[in-house]
Amino acid sequence: MSDQMQRLLTVMLSSALCGLAGLWLADGKPKGFIVGGGAGAAAATGLAYQDRRLQAIAAQQRQIKGAAKPSPSPASQPAKQQLAAYQTQLSNLQSNLQLASRQNKLSRGELRSDIKRLRDSLEEIKLRLDQQATANRSYAAIPDAAPPRYLDLSDEDNSEAVSGSIGWFNGRRVDIESSYEPDPQIDDLLDGLSAYLGENYAILGRFHRKLRSNVGLKLYFNLVDHSQREISVHRQFIKQLRVSNFLKFGRIIKDGEKPEYIIATSHDRPDIKQFLTGIWFERYIYRKLAELFKAEGLEYECLRNPKISYANGDIAELDLFFLVDGQPLLIECKSGQNYDFDIEKFAQHRKRLSLEAERAIFVVLDIDTALTSIRSRDWQITVVDQTALLEHVKGMISGDEEEATEQNLGEEEPVTVPDTSGLAQFFKQRGLNLAPQYRSDILARVIALVEQEGPIKFSDLTKIIRDQLAADTGLARRKIMEVLNCLRYSGVFQDEARQPVRNVYESIYYLSSPIPRVLERKCMEFYARKILQQFDPDFFDAEGNVQAFEQLTQGKAPAPGKLAQYKEDIARLQTTEADDAETDDSEEAVA
Repeated sequence: MSDQMQRLLTVMLSSALCGLAGLWLADGKPKGFIVGGGAGAAAATGLAYQDRRLQAIAAQQRQIKGAAKPSPSPASQPAKQQLAAYQTQLSNLQSNLQLASRQNKLSRGELRSDIKRLRDSLEEIKLRLDQQATANRSYAAIPDAAPPRYLDLSDEDNSEAVSGSIGWFNGRRVDIESSYEPDPQIDDLLDGLSAYLGENYAILGRFHRKLRSNVGLKLYFNLVDHSQREISVHRQFIKQLRVSNFLKFGRIIKDGEKPEYIIATSHDRPDIKQFLTGIWFERYIYRKLAELFKAEGLEYECLRNPKISYANGDIAELDLFFLVDGQPLLIECKSGQNYDFDIEKFAQHRKRLSLEAERAIFVVLDIDTALTSIRSRDWQITVVDQTALLEHVKGMISGDEEEATEQNLGEEEPVTVPDTSGLAQFFKQRGLNLAPQYRSDILARVIALVEQEGPIKFSDLTKIIRDQLAADTGLARRKIMEVLNCLRYSGVFQDEARQPVRNVYESIYYLSSPIPRVLERKCMEFYARKILQQFDPDFFDAEGNVQAFEQLTQGKAPAPGKLAQYKEDIARLQTTEADDAETDDSEEAVA
């Protein structure tokens, strides 16, 4: 007999028994038979429903048991034992129902109470089994993906890429047991989704919070107070959520003249809840720091979610640990407001790892600046929001470099130039024209490397030139980077299709010109545009200022015609931006 037929027969028998009991209690009145039959059918239907849920949970657990590991983890054993106990309780409850029906002692109130208690217990078990299933699934929300990979760092083959980080921890009598190993395809997708959310959080924050609170449920989000640009940002975010397999359905609806709105339903999976709750923010911070280090041409290692063991046996899991040019950087990421307990734990880790306060950074999404200052002081760590993080890290990079230069190599003698125009101060504030006496050497090395080694990534190009010049001249890294960035922002680097390469991750196939004096001229034009745009639009109108420019840069100023063209382009751009801003204000006023 099929399960469905068995459930139907159970409902019919229970209804008949309780109906007869009701008929007997009501002195043969039909109303008693109807009420009793209804009560019996309802009770049996409820029990049959619970029985189906138990069978589904048991099937799910059998699937989990055989999915990833031959032996179940200890954490899953209590759930299995409870499941077996509740199966027994359900069987006993069903027997008691039949007995109560026969003895005319059916108490629907007590039965409802027992069923509710059992339902709550089953929900708890289901949640625990879902969490166990998540541990055996890929963290990424992609069907049939491999489970998350955690490197056993006691294996020399696994630890080679992070040997510096392992040595740093071991020097403090701390062992690294494992660390998350990124999957290039999955992590590029989810890191990209996280980056888009982080970059546009001022716009997407409300929708994100509603999505986070309604995982697995249909939600409605009104866009009545959003501009067309903000609606476009939401549309792109929905598209990325669907590509990442987070949404069953999601789209922006336009109904005639009514305001646009979003209808969306996410898949009901624990990994989605975890991602939206906080994992996205950790991925966003990792990506921003990695981009910064690559753009600056820094050598770095990163351990993501390393599990560490202190000398006394204490175990802890950290968020991000970077070793940047041999210097440590510990990062904890929090996207919620309930972080008091976590900040205390993080402060203890800083002490136990003997880190300076500026190198132990607790990043909180959109935290108020006043709150960061007092918490940084009280806990002796650095508390920042996601925006201040990059400026803080950039400051540390510059400080590390200056210290190393002063201690080991010595600074180059500054160029002494009489300057009454304020240009030298402007260059210093903007980090421009840092090593003009070495510019021709750097340009020659760029030309040779692209011709001999191409295609080559910007970060690799930077590292090679840095290593060469460090050995020959002791030139600081940031001074090398300043020249290379002049070329990058001027469109000198080109990809395979001869299009400008400005992203540090893309490969450089060609230069716009392999002639040194042309690249030199590009640098001078870059400096000139910066002066006209950010310092003084009439700077080059004075003859003395042209001489100051050429003395400071040790190059030749662009021709007057070029300078006039730059001024015109800058003025046109500023006018366009002002018109756009005025149009946006008008549209908002009308709305």
